[in-house]
Amino acid sequence: MSQRRLKALGVTVVVAVALPMSGPAATVARPADPSPAAPVVVHARDDGDHDHWTSSATVAMAGGGTGSVISPTLPKDMTKATVTVETPLSDQPGFALIALTLIREPSPGKKLMACISMARNSVALTQFAAAMQSDLDTFEAVADQLFLARVTYCMQIARLLATVAQEMMSTRTLAAAKCGQLPVGIKENVTQTGGSYHLTANGTPTVKSKYAGVKVKCTLVSSTKTVMKIRAKKGKTLRQSLHSKSLAVALGSSSNATSGASVTVGFS
Repeated sequence: MSQRRLKALGVTVVVAVALPMSGPAATVARPADPSPAAPVVVHARDDGDHDHWTSSATVAMAGGGTGSVISPTLPKDMTKATVTVETPLSDQPGFALIALTLIREPSPGKKLMACISMARNSVALTQFAAAMQSDLDTFEAVADQLFLARVTYCMQIARLLATVAQEMMSTRTLAAAKCGQLPVGIKENVTQTGGSYHLTANGTPTVKSKYAGVKVKCTLVSSTKTVMKIRAKKGKTLRQSLHSKSLAVALGSSSNATSGASVTVGFS
């Protein structure tokens, strides 16, 4: 595997708010910067016909780029949720694979963040671990909010996972398959300079099932649609399990993608 350095030092997170789908205005995010080093964060909104939680947003991702969609506020008693990710891959030459990551923030008093990453089929752990060792040990996520710095870091893991998966898999085996799940634990080191949070990993990120904090079932309905079922562990709510009031889903396309695509994420 060739080494790929993630050149995102000093990156600025662009936040785009999706509009409700009322009248002719659809839920559309501001297009991403063509550079893969410019991630886009979008907040999902309900379409006016559903409850507060049921919502969606579309993010325009550059080829080899990253993006993230953040859900509305989780109801306090919610214990399970569904996330649907759709992208017209067949209409986007060069954008053949996408990985997604659910973010679990550190519990109070601890510094361990988890990026619960998923990609089509199973990714060999040894291959992914080698890629993390070479690519993530010098990566720094920078944002004006700590939450967004964590989202930015997990976006890069999703992008790296998509790249490793693309190198290993044939697109003919993608449809109607399960998603491999890799809970990546990061002992974060956070500093604040000039109003911005700088997040780096304290040591090499590692993969362990205990990092997940939630139970996730990820299924590929088709080559363009992925459904992720998330359930809190027994006796806990999703807020308690993820240490967050919202679900944050990071997205990454393979670094060798030659074009971008519009990705729609729905919460229900």
